[in-house]
Amino acid sequence: MATKEAWADRETMRSLFQNLQQSLEHYMGRFEELIQFKADVLDDSNRKTEMKKLIDEDPDWDLSKILNKYNEFKAIYDYLTGV
Repeated sequence: MATKEAWADRETMRSLFQNLQQSLEHYMGRFEELIQFKADVLDDSNRKTEMKKLIDEDPDWDLSKILNKYNEFKAIYDYLTGV
């Protein structure tokens, strides 16, 4: 029969797996929100124009940084979804 420590380890492992699964589901949901946000901004000419102005006005925020971060998150999303 397994020791109490082994049972405790089993519960810890199950808890970690469950937390990780929830975190992945949360990540997927947030990225899908980002995809929708991007589509909403690009589909609305006023929002798109204002976003371009904002990017030009903010010295810490340029299009290449935005695209790099988006592509980084997209690569993870694609990996997780098997795309």
